[in-house]
Amino acid sequence: MVDLQEAYNKEPWYTRYWRASIAWSYVIICLFDFVIGPIFYVWYAIHSGDNNFGEWKPLTLEQGGLYHLSMGAILGVSSWSRGQEKIKQMEVVENTKKDA
Repeated sequence: MVDLQEAYNKEPWYTRYWRASIAWSYVIICLFDFVIGPIFYVWYAIHSGDNNFGEWKPLTLEQGGLYHLSMGAILGVSSWSRGQEKIKQMEVVENTKKDA
């Protein structure tokens, strides 16, 4: 168990937290694209006096939403692989307890 923890602590931060970083960046992008962007777009259109403004087009839905498909694939596969890593770590811990 100690060896696994030491190996985990020796990894750089970006190796340990890349999954969480990608997930948070995806949440922030979605919030901007579907909540903050439209609100500011309408606010600007109302305050600028422009009566010919169109509707807000979410930037991530361009090209058929390929961005959301790719982020779903990346986050899905990475969470599955993280689960496999956790299962393997639990098996190693159980084997070391049996040997001791």
